[in-house]
Amino acid sequence: MEQRRGRVIASPRARRAMRERGIDPGAIHGTGPGGRIVEADVLRASAGSGDPRRALNDTRQALTAISASPHFWLRATADVTSLLSIQRQIDEEVRRVCGTAPRLADLLLRAVALALAESPEANRVWQDETLVARTTADVGLEVEVPDGRAFAVIRQADRLRLFDLVSRRAELARAARAGRLPPDMAQGAAIALLDLSDYAIDQYAAILLPPHTSAVAVGRPIALGSGDPRRARTLSVSLTADRRALAPETAAKLLGRIVEFLQRPFLLLCERQPR
Repeated sequence: MEQRRGRVIASPRARRAMRERGIDPGAIHGTGPGGRIVEADVLRASAGSGDPRRALNDTRQALTAISASPHFWLRATADVTSLLSIQRQIDEEVRRVCGTAPRLADLLLRAVALALAESPEANRVWQDETLVARTTADVGLEVEVPDGRAFAVIRQADRLRLFDLVSRRAELARAARAGRLPPDMAQGAAIALLDLSDYAIDQYAAILLPPHTSAVAVGRPIALGSGDPRRARTLSVSLTADRRALAPETAAKLLGRIVEFLQRPFLLLCERQPR
């Protein structure tokens, strides 16, 4: 935890929560910028204090906060027939160059990054209770780790060629699973991608967690018709957004552009986007 001249660095809401719960700030690990203590840090420390009544009260407060959440959800359907065809076509070359197979998540990451780069009004993150604009299109990817799920942030994802993006995604996922992800690569992205396309889930609506102000979630592509393995497939794409950071129109524009990239996958292969 960072201190300046003996003074605890904490947000106003965190200070209030510590006073209400009688928690020593020295026992809390701050996860905010520079080790600053934020309210979520206090709630976690309180829940682990061993007092069941306090833990129950904190749970109630958390549920109340969720019920009063300013988040909203949008959903669109993308025809990903061509996208999946391209994934199959580049599979061998990507394996040879990157040492790992291309995943649908890689193409999704590319689409989300390019769409975010075109939508600066959606590229803002929470720092404590303040919205801060980002100047680079960073995308957080949820990955499985031994004790649950974690986020790995791909910096300037819009500037990475697809092959470089595949390598970077695989590298960060391995680091996260091994517990070696650098702290600065675990936070700071305005948007997150939550990918369950490998599971028998048709739709997935994400819960939004700070500092993210939006999150894209997908399940598996759905086949239309039967018989031909190359038959048309669609993908349900869900966007969770924070109304305090994104107007519904901004979120709709962002989601629409993501869908457009998925349905015109040749754009994902371009190093520079057509004007």
